[in-house]
Amino acid sequence: MKVISVANHKGGVAKTCTVQNLGRALSLAGKRTLLVDCDAQANLSQAFDVQEAEATLTDALQGANLPIFEVEENLHIVPADLGLGLAEEVLRSKGISGYSALSNHLKQLDYDYVILDCPPAVGMIVSNAFIASDSILVPVVPESGAIHGLDNVFTLYQDCLRLNPDIIIEGVVFTRVKTNTALHSQLMEQIRQNYEELYIFESGVREVIALAETSAYKSDIFAHAPNSKGAEDYGALAKELIGKEN
Repeated sequence: MKVISVANHKGGVAKTCTVQNLGRALSLAGKRTLLVDCDAQANLSQAFDVQEAEATLTDALQGANLPIFEVEENLHIVPADLGLGLAEEVLRSKGISGYSALSNHLKQLDYDYVILDCPPAVGMIVSNAFIASDSILVPVVPESGAIHGLDNVFTLYQDCLRLNPDIIIEGVVFTRVKTNTALHSQLMEQIRQNYEELYIFESGVREVIALAETSAYKSDIFAHAPNSKGAEDYGALAKELIGKEN
């Protein structure tokens, strides 16, 4: 089982969109996949129309069982709610043991992939996610501020190495890429040069209307527009991720 945190402290980088559609692509490839909504805004839960659930990640982090809901074959989700802010305070009050609450739940599971949708703010929830993870996938929009967002992720990554020395950076995936914009091409090349030690996924995700529409329809790209460029890109990203393991 591989646990991946999808994280970037810069907003608007299609983080939740990536968790939703990468997770769906992995499930379509026959991989048993669990998505965990670690963001109090619960955008991932809303995207799969799993709202007002009788139990959420908030309950699990405060001692209850991990609530897992089936989306479809090979795809499950642990939803979030606004109460995650309260859970953060509870975890902090537990001292060092509070950092391993999520890890303790996940180590009991049997999936091919567990993908964590991390909130943008630094705190106990993100720390829990990183400590529970094997790797971190960083979605990046090639625009102004992209490098600053990357640096913030790496700072927290370095901090979490003390409690999870085995965690690695899975790589950077470019999202919302405008293929007809010279600036995007230039910034992607700059990031490749500045972070030569990182794996940069070849499978970038282009900015297309169909992906923007999925949240309104509460659908993933493969159900909403299976022949779109968005479906093609996330399918390729899943294939590349699986290929890295072989």
